[in-house]
Amino acid sequence: MDPMESGDPAASRRNFLMSGAAAATAAVAAAVVAAAEPPVATAAAQPLFATSPDAPAGPHRIVSRIERPPVDVIARFRKVVREFVTDAVGRSQWMDPAIKPVADRDWSLCGPAVTVKLEAVDHLMCIAALGVAQPGDVIVVAANGVTHTSVWGGGLTLSAKNLGAEGVVVDGAVLDSHMILERGLPVFARGRHPAHGTWETPGSVNVPVSCGGVVVNPGDIVFGDLDGVVVVRREQALAVLEECEAKSKILLATRARMNASKETFFSLRGGRALFEKAGVTWVD
Repeated sequence: MDPMESGDPAASRRNFLMSGAAAATAAVAAAVVAAAEPPVATAAAQPLFATSPDAPAGPHRIVSRIERPPVDVIARFRKVVREFVTDAVGRSQWMDPAIKPVADRDWSLCGPAVTVKLEAVDHLMCIAALGVAQPGDVIVVAANGVTHTSVWGGGLTLSAKNLGAEGVVVDGAVLDSHMILERGLPVFARGRHPAHGTWETPGSVNVPVSCGGVVVNPGDIVFGDLDGVVVVRREQALAVLEECEAKSKILLATRARMNASKETFFSLRGGRALFEKAGVTWVD
């Protein structure tokens, strides 16, 4: 039986969202094809997808080609201890801790950012990001922290998963949380809301954005886990990586030693001498 005729309002709403997302995605794809045709001889004619940040454009643009860190650098980052990444980049690169995995799912992600700048509570540009994202990318949606209406949902999550995306970070609200959880693709968000906005307001893709209080540039490396989200600037990636690898090697060796010997941090850090050195009186 067709869910639209079954009397199930949840199924009807999901079908509506999926069909609407498919239609909007098709519209974006059609615009991309049209942009590839010879432009009409008018000063106002502009392609939907700009080929570089320097291409002439209006206030909104989609940049299809960005520079990403080498694949081996991303692979090496996946192996380091996350707390050292946090320490290395500093507080300015820590997103607002309110942005966490949906439903506190034990998810983690690591990959280059494809940024989405929204000008309203509208997910048109989230759909556009699906036209430029590549496998392993993290789609970063700058939704201005608005949580009274959602800008990402189950259909978009399925689309991102089909593309092979690493995950999604939304500085705003998402809906269809049960569908997002079923997809298994890591989605981080500031909140959840049962209603979605429009898909008609222009914005930009792959431009610098502010997400969770952090400036994120296309190609920056985005880390996320249960503790929150951290961003490494692309141009600093190798230096941060080498520092984190060295510290991770030491910490992992310490953990192995503690597992084998059942030691604690108290003995490893020097016992009571550590506190006496800090000026604390130890009374027997």
